[in-house]
Amino acid sequence: MGALGVRPIEYRPWRGERTNPERRFLVISWNLFRRSLRAKGVIVVLVFGILLAHTFPIIGAILFPHEELTNADMIGSEEESFSPPSVNYTVNVTEGLVVDQNLTVNGTFVVAGNISLTGTVELHGSISGMGGLFADIQGNEQMLGFVFVDGNKSLVGGLMVQGLLSGNGTISGTGDLTGNGTVVGIITGGDGQQDGVAVDMGGYLTSGLFVLFAILLAAIICSDVISDDLADSSFVLYFSRPVRTLDYLLGKFVGLLMVMSIFCLVLPLLYVLVMMGTQSGNDYGGGLVILGKTFLVGLLTSVFFLPFGLLMSSLTKRKAYAGIGIFASFFVLMIIGGMFSQFDDQWALVDPGNMLFYTYYGTFGAALPHGIASWELASVMLAITVVPMTIVYWLLQRKGGGK
Repeated sequence: MGALGVRPIEYRPWRGERTNPERRFLVISWNLFRRSLRAKGVIVVLVFGILLAHTFPIIGAILFPHEELTNADMIGSEEESFSPPSVNYTVNVTEGLVVDQNLTVNGTFVVAGNISLTGTVELHGSISGMGGLFADIQGNEQMLGFVFVDGNKSLVGGLMVQGLLSGNGTISGTGDLTGNGTVVGIITGGDGQQDGVAVDMGGYLTSGLFVLFAILLAAIICSDVISDDLADSSFVLYFSRPVRTLDYLLGKFVGLLMVMSIFCLVLPLLYVLVMMGTQSGNDYGGGLVILGKTFLVGLLTSVFFLPFGLLMSSLTKRKAYAGIGIFASFFVLMIIGGMFSQFDDQWALVDPGNMLFYTYYGTFGAALPHGIASWELASVMLAITVVPMTIVYWLLQRKGGGK
């Protein structure tokens, strides 16, 4: 006892486990990972997301025969999948229709005069002339060869093209323009403007459910990752120890990434392995390439929504506000992208779903939609990931993190 009856402060050495500074962020991330997997909201989203986006495709891979795994299984087949305008439209074709497979033409169809059709014309030979081909077709016309149009062709029904459609005139009508190749040109009028290649939404990654549940999962797990620390002043506990801002932020990010990877990375890889294991063919080289591509896009999807989620969580102490803000922000961006892309193709990049879909297309060998350059896509992807993370780091530094 001291002279005044006060017990002097004694030094007692720390007998607990000492962790290396490099491992501090791993402790934060592991604790966050375990806590997230125990949350009811996360469990519900994972269960429904795995069932709808992963389980059914995996069961289909087992039940339905397939020779080998292809890019089309992942992103769908390339086709004209956009909705044509609901009113008259104009197609300005500059280079024709590109066909990926061999096209055999047994004859030549050359328009040299004006032909007015009121009934049905079945051709087994050739028609030649110097004028334009004009017809009001009430049904569907299927063209298997080359059709050269120098004038105007008006359609009331549908036009199905399996060959090369080339012309300097105008194709207008109220039907559907479909084909198995690529339309190179500009389609204007009606409800909007479309141009170039589209990929159908029938692939495993492009069904829409995969990205939708990824957004929901990110909104739930990111909502309280920083906001709770703001609400209960856990920053005092974190940064009273030798924990730097980078350690704290990296620990949170890695913990969230581990949760997202379950849905966005591990299960897509499982789908690819199941497809390869149940294929009837012996060509596994292409499947291994797709497996590598799936790893890349799965990792990208796991990372993509987290920076913005961390930013929203760092702006409020209420996790409900953060969660709603994350999901609502992405939903609003989707609406804006869908509305204004009718006037300018670049607006489609505002939609986070389109950003991921276009990345999937490029990774699995499909062409980007007309008007979307690869550097534009890369720039927007960097902006939506790097900028939010930079802002979060700056906000944490302002709050005294790591001082």
